[in-house]
Amino acid sequence: MAQREPHTSAGWEPFAGLAAWAKARSNRAVEAEAVELLAPKSGEDILVAGSGPGVAVALLADRKTCGRIIGIETSASLMRAAVRRNQAYLDVGCVDLVEARADAVPLADGSVDGLIAIDALAPEDKVGRIAREFARVLRPGGRLVSMARDVGLEQDAGQAEAKLARAIKALELAGFFDVRHVRMQADKGRTVALTAARRLSAETARPTERSSAVGAADPIDET
Repeated sequence: MAQREPHTSAGWEPFAGLAAWAKARSNRAVEAEAVELLAPKSGEDILVAGSGPGVAVALLADRKTCGRIIGIETSASLMRAAVRRNQAYLDVGCVDLVEARADAVPLADGSVDGLIAIDALAPEDKVGRIAREFARVLRPGGRLVSMARDVGLEQDAGQAEAKLARAIKALELAGFFDVRHVRMQADKGRTVALTAARRLSAETARPTERSSAVGAADPIDET
């Protein structure tokens, strides 16, 4: 998979670079915690959705035990920063960076063993489609760690707990099980992580009682 060179207006490049640096610095600790939660095994292929400036991608590559690591991101400026941060790994072919959306991942079914999603389940109108896309690209038994700051959860839904319940239900309907949510320690609980595993068969999951622990969920987009 070739890395696509993103385009950014030259006049905005210094500001975009500063924003990417700030995002990398503020997110590094929570992304490191997400990698630990995923606990990738030797030789596993990992997707990072919403990879931003490439911090989680680099942390995974630094372990030198993973198989292929793929990062997808929609922001051209963040993609440019990710390329700079991971250039050595791109050169040897263990990392791929692609400009793509979380609801249209350019991978075949069952391509990866693990998936880290960074604010990828935040869009209120796409949560169902994104959850199904994550289930599609994960191999049976594959693991998911999806993280989002409270402010990101609140942007569209108005209430973090309601949005969190919606994301949990979407994952269960998409075929994930053992969906759990934890407050991440790296930023004193301001970031929520959802952990889940892909079912071993195509059978979809019934929402579990665990969803009710975070409040009633609204109907999930099924389109």
